[in-house]
Amino acid sequence: MSTSKFEIERIVRTHPSELKYLFKSPTEDKRRLTKIIAHLVPYRIGLEFECFGCLTQHLAPKRIKVEPPKSSENTLIKTNMDFRRTYMINLLKLIDFSEDMTSWTEVNENSGKLNEIRLSFMGYKQLIPLFNALELMNKYCSIPVEKGGIHIHVDYPELNSITKENVLTWFRNPIIQSKILNIFGGYKGTYNKLGASENKGYYVRVSSLKTIEFRIARLTYNYSTIIRWVIEVSKLVKECKLRTSSITSKVITNSDGDHTFNYTDNSSCPSYSASYQIVNTNDGTYLATNSNINYIDRYHTWSN
Repeated sequence: MSTSKFEIERIVRTHPSELKYLFKSPTEDKRRLTKIIAHLVPYRIGLEFECFGCLTQHLAPKRIKVEPPKSSENTLIKTNMDFRRTYMINLLKLIDFSEDMTSWTEVNENSGKLNEIRLSFMGYKQLIPLFNALELMNKYCSIPVEKGGIHIHVDYPELNSITKENVLTWFRNPIIQSKILNIFGGYKGTYNKLGASENKGYYVRVSSLKTIEFRIARLTYNYSTIIRWVIEVSKLVKECKLRTSSITSKVITNSDGDHTFNYTDNSSCPSYSASYQIVNTNDGTYLATNSNINYIDRYHTWSN
């Protein structure tokens, strides 16, 4: 008897090591298993951890022998760094691994410096390596008080100069912003602001690396928490792709008594009913204030 879809999803979310037994079982349909898991985690994912600690110092050889013997010191340093990174990728069995600093003395509670550790994975075969990597981080890294966080990158190779604006508009929608906050249980930081942009400093960044970056996850090394976030933001990206693939625009006219404004809206964005009040900011621009949801719509296009 094959395993239920519910049980497979539970394994993906909590104990991915059990997947290897499912794929070896003669009663399981391997294509069905792959399809169910791919539905949960369909994209390549990059995780950036801002934390105290490092993995390379504890797990990789310190130095390697470089030939020829008279190699420059810079060549020696770079070769060592490349070797240790490759060693870590092979050890962790992930698509990619890197970290900014590879010495514990550089990134600990006493130094006050944060390291950035980056992991990339894709597909069901890398869920177990991800679980193991997070166990190692839990062992060798610590969580700063009121510092640190996780940025989650979801691959979006279809991004180009045309689709980028549609994607930004979709993620700027207040309903989507609310969903993002709910996924991560709110946001207590001060660096990132409500909205989406091509630049850092917002809840969502549409990156030049052709990824959608979610920037408000709190720092944790708990696999179940992180994979839940990955599954939920992947759903948002999938929905975004479906909704923005054939965007059409409509123009709504509003007036503040003295000026008439044209509001360009994307019909494929999640709809929300609201009354708008036009606010003159006295700096040459106007804002549309949505009183129903207490949201200032700075992101759609208003023109008189």
